[in-house]
Amino acid sequence: MMDFIQPLLPPQSGETLVSWIARFANVKLGMSIGQFSKFFAVNKQDIHMGSSSELEKMSQLSGVAVEHLEEHTIKSCGNRLHRFSGQLFSREFIAGQRIKYCPKCLLEDLSDYSNCRNLPVGRLLWVFSPVRVCYKHCTPLVYEKCEKRYLSYMDLTRHVSSGDKLLGKTQTAESREVSGLQT
Repeated sequence: MMDFIQPLLPPQSGETLVSWIARFANVKLGMSIGQFSKFFAVNKQDIHMGSSSELEKMSQLSGVAVEHLEEHTIKSCGNRLHRFSGQLFSREFIAGQRIKYCPKCLLEDLSDYSNCRNLPVGRLLWVFSPVRVCYKHCTPLVYEKCEKRYLSYMDLTRHVSSGDKLLGKTQTAESREVSGLQT
């Protein structure tokens, strides 16, 4: 059994697995998720799909229980079906090749060292295509094209680097009501 990298840095509540791995790699080793995956032979596509073997590997590296990591994963069930929180759904419910985020949430993350280590946290809810408004801030989510499909699961540590850019987006955002379909 492999020793895990201390001290423990668990995923935040509602954080995507890819977001957590990106923060873990950055905080613990000063690496991007790409460098981390090569160094530790972690397959990014398998992580994206919730592969049991990759979750086990991340558990061994981090000390976070596999069961806890699964809570942050949308698992592929084959044939364009996925499972999250016990619910089976079609691939069309996942945002695809876009990164979605709430600029106000990310600004909070960038100023929160104790929980987020001043790094942006990708929320699982943002991955779902019907979710278009932040339930916390009643702000429309920002959509940006993502170059690599499997990274659309929120490697925000490399994508959103400027608090000034986020601040500009929060100042122009109008308040919206959260749809009942989101809750």
